[in-house]
Amino acid sequence: MPPLFDGARRAALAALRGPAPWFCLIGVGFIASGFGKVARWPAIVTTLVAYKLVPGPYLRVAAVALVVAELAVGVGLLVPRTRRAGAAAALVLLLFFTIVVGVSLLNRLDIDCGCGLPFGPDSRISWALVGRNLAIGLVLAGLLLLLEREQGRLASALRTARAHSSAVAMAGVVVLMAAAVLNLQQRIAVLSEQLAAGPPLQAGDRVRPFRATLLGGGAQEVGYDGSGTIMLFVFSASCPHCETMIPRWNESYEAGQGSQRFVGVSLSSREDTERFTTRLGVRFPVYLPDDLKGFVEGYRPTALPFTVEIGPGGEVLSSLRGVPRNAPTPDEDQGRRDG
Repeated sequence: MPPLFDGARRAALAALRGPAPWFCLIGVGFIASGFGKVARWPAIVTTLVAYKLVPGPYLRVAAVALVVAELAVGVGLLVPRTRRAGAAAALVLLLFFTIVVGVSLLNRLDIDCGCGLPFGPDSRISWALVGRNLAIGLVLAGLLLLLEREQGRLASALRTARAHSSAVAMAGVVVLMAAAVLNLQQRIAVLSEQLAAGPPLQAGDRVRPFRATLLGGGAQEVGYDGSGTIMLFVFSASCPHCETMIPRWNESYEAGQGSQRFVGVSLSSREDTERFTTRLGVRFPVYLPDDLKGFVEGYRPTALPFTVEIGPGGEVLSSLRGVPRNAPTPDEDQGRRDG
């Protein structure tokens, strides 16, 4: 091979061994995602609505900000002088995406990811997507450290991080708090949407049986074929008023065993329901509807907690929404048991 071509080949291989090409590759990915969102603008706005984190008047502003952020990060990774800042911004953006998708999965949303990549439709959110974002973030962090070493700043950067370890820990706390706030905001939005399913049940209405899984047990159908009545206690683990009703429901369950069947119905996830029932000492059986949307549409719990008495054939005999004024608070109930 001529010396000229051999030198060019060695230079190209040396360049590929450095972080620059990989920064450029990730940067191109961010730019492609940004332009993909622009090309499918209505779909991206619809996806933001589905995430239930941005109020309606600010949806388009949020979509524009997201596109601008991705394009700016992509360009920052391509330009050598801004590569360091671009990598840091990319890490923040990936962390934000990971938190949003993770929170949405915990709240059992089944929506498009809104990635905006130009090849093919957006995939559904999944834990694989969370893993992908984390993997890209780890690669980017490694490339950033490699860049710092090439520029002779790695030792200085590590000394700075150690000297400001409290600030680093505080940043981690802020990230956790932000995740908790996003989770709560989205959960409230999901619950509000569930409760707005239609007019409330009235005495004389009829409801259908529903299939559900007993907490700590198997799946079964909650039906109304017998001659007795069933008391349904509908609650959510994120509802503070539901906590207030637990002592009253426990008393009703213990006083009415034998004459009535008592069924607790949780609108929350299994994990949240288990923590809720354990913490508050729930004594009645609790079920998780297999078709949560269908249950909400059929039973219309327009406010929580929701207590409904159902007779033979699924006829609604009475219903109570919210907490009655004479219901004991959890502290009062605990004091009464201790006394």
